Amino acid sequence: MAHDYYLGAWGPVELSPATDAFSLAAAPGTSLDDLRRALYQVLGGLGEWEEVTASPRRGVMTVRLRVAAPDADALAERIAPLARLRSVEWVMGAARIAGERHPIGLTELIVVRADGTAPRIAVERLAAEIDAAIVAVPGARPGVVGVTVARPSRARVLEIAHRLRQLPGVAYAEPSFMRKNTLRRFPNDSLLPSQWQAHNWGQNGTADADMDLPEAWGVTGGSRAVVVGILDDGVDLSHPDLAARLVSTGWDFEEGSAGADPKYAEDAHGTSVAGMAAATGGNGIGVAGACPLCGILPMRFGPEDADTIAAFGYARDQNIPVLSNSWGYANPTAAVADAIADTVANGRGGLGTLVLFAAGNDDEDIDQIGDISALPVVVAVSATTHEDTLASYSNFGDSVSLSAPGGDDEPAGANMWSCDRSGAAGYTDADYTGTFNGTSAATPLVAGVAGLVFTVRPEATAAQVRQWLESTADVIDVAGGAWAVNGRSPKYGWGRVNARRAVAAAAGLGELEDCGAAGDEDGNGVSGCDDPACAALPECAPVADPCAGITYEGCCTGKQVVWCAGDAVLGYSCGDDGCGWVSSSSAYDCGGVGEAPGADPPLSCGTLAGPLAPGCSTDEDCFGGLCDGTSGACVACLSAADCDGGVCDAGTCVECLATEDCASGVCDSATKTCVGCLADDDCEGGVCDAGTCVECLATEDCASGVCDAGTCVECLATEDCASGVCDGGTCVECLVSGDCTDGVCDGATKTCVGCLANGDCADGVCDSATKTCVGCLGDTDCADGV
Repeated sequence: MAHDYYLGAWGPVELSPATDAFSLAAAPGTSLDDLRRALYQVLGGLGEWEEVTASPRRGVMTVRLRVAAPDADALAERIAPLARLRSVEWVMGAARIAGERHPIGLTELIVVRADGTAPRIAVERLAAEIDAAIVAVPGARPGVVGVTVARPSRARVLEIAHRLRQLPGVAYAEPSFMRKNTLRRFPNDSLLPSQWQAHNWGQNGTADADMDLPEAWGVTGGSRAVVVGILDDGVDLSHPDLAARLVSTGWDFEEGSAGADPKYAEDAHGTSVAGMAAATGGNGIGVAGACPLCGILPMRFGPEDADTIAAFGYARDQNIPVLSNSWGYANPTAAVADAIADTVANGRGGLGTLVLFAAGNDDEDIDQIGDISALPVVVAVSATTHEDTLASYSNFGDSVSLSAPGGDDEPAGANMWSCDRSGAAGYTDADYTGTFNGTSAATPLVAGVAGLVFTVRPEATAAQVRQWLESTADVIDVAGGAWAVNGRSPKYGWGRVNARRAVAAAAGLGELEDCGAAGDEDGNGVSGCDDPACAALPECAPVADPCAGITYEGCCTGKQVVWCAGDAVLGYSCGDDGCGWVSSSSAYDCGGVGEAPGADPPLSCGTLAGPLAPGCSTDEDCFGGLCDGTSGACVACLSAADCDGGVCDAGTCVECLATEDCASGVCDSATKTCVGCLADDDCEGGVCDAGTCVECLATEDCASGVCDAGTCVECLATEDCASGVCDGGTCVECLVSGDCTDGVCDGATKTCVGCLANGDCADGVCDSATKTCVGCLGDTDCADGV
């Protein structure tokens, strides 16, 4: 058909009918489970079909057949029986874009931007003509509305979108597609834990192939008030290295409810992304994120374009400075691109939100494939290795803005570690994973560095922070980077991000010492480990040999040991599946001085046969934490004064231990966080919903009207109104002229009036002051006489 396309961010995107996929919606009062039973009834078992995407909130799913039909007509014939079932509201064929792996499902919703009264009225009139309804699009910028198509089919939805697009003043009218969001993680099987991306002294790869994070942490470790948004498949809200960083439980845009925790067994990606960005530092456990004291706002994405628009609107309205996206796809619609641009420009009350996207892991040019990361308003991030070269999998292109360590699956030691969803549901059975690499890992690292910059310059615009990050990035791989004369590379953008230089530039501090290099950057006459700024780093801090008289045997589970090289201690950690390097030596269990992994017998860990040396003697041994003189362990705090807000609980900073610790609300003893409520009695009017006081959970909680997502509104549907129609929770007299018994609908006031233009009057002319039809307003209105 002539209208088989949509308006993408860079122009029209051609669609072809899918022969193996379709979308369907649950009828009112039914659910996705009812749809699944219908699919079994008509198509057979799971050997015949599979779910591609599903939206529980909307009751819509996209399904792919295991064996494609010969053509679109044959597909329509095969799925036609579904439309006759009571549980199915509608069913229609999906579409495909050349070169993309997954089909995209269509829904009955079209997202339209019509700025101004006249374009809006034109959209309303066409909607009334075709028996479509005007609905709100949550989170969308002003001027954006939804049009829901009655009796939808693929051809009808695309045809109506085309007709809407032709109306004067309409910027775009695009179907709200159901898409498979591709998580940009590059998996591997290496379990050699290290955080070389933060500080690489040659323990893994090339010395100084890192982001100089410890040097930046010497200025700031971030602030809970500086929030990094994580839009992904959910974040483990109770993870021991993340819970203290969460500013709220966030929002689930698939479910349409509070709480962005993982929902499905495979939802482990977002937890690792959050760990890369802002896992708690200095608490004596696990890993440290790039901004170890920043706040985290988790957001769980949904499968539909309307969900993506809502998510970016939510980020804009939450006033967060940074939003990290380790997912993506090619050919975003103009509506999605507009929502992203709106957040970049208008987040934080107009200061802007820095939006980052992973470039992807398919070794492709993001500009040629039209990837969402190539949008000019976002920061596209490629991935580098521990040798400061482009990772073999990383996408590239002229639109890449920055690069950051993303790890690789080989050689040993090239991978990176982060938080893992607790328990067997994650990538491993532990709380941490060494299998998290890819541009998915690189992007939140840059987001965390941006959090450090926003901490020293909270008043800065997003554009200023982007400029600081780009102008201070390191030029790497000089021979192979294809660097242009303007200082930009299609592989690395403006360079590999450097936290030390970015924070120094933003704070106006001049050069800070680069502890991984041989130069004297800060000009104090000493360099490297001789510089006081570097003295606390693992490779610089001399310690007494803790290994004397200690032996071990067998393998260990969950112990920390070290490899002792002379009087230097390099961290060594063991888990159920193997051992690997880390930079922490809070416990010593050594089996031989000078033995590295691979020695014969291999240096491993097991039953402790000697005394256990204390983990620290002074705070300098704790690299960002504090030394507990009683236990000899590195901890995050010794008292409340050591916490950036909150109280100290057994060495860990938590938000509260009792309600009196909370500036407002009550203390949830299970999570040790301040919440709005634990029970309805904690709310002054209203009810308690998952820790937040809301006006209502059900209509019976409202003195009048109905309940809509925690708020009492006048209406959700027209039948809730005694007269008129429902418009975004309020009963109004009309939305379109068809709602009026007489006259026409005034879109500005949503009231029925006699006329808006002369054409609305059967006789005479329209008096714009009274909006009524009159015989004349002047002599020229009269055929004879005055």
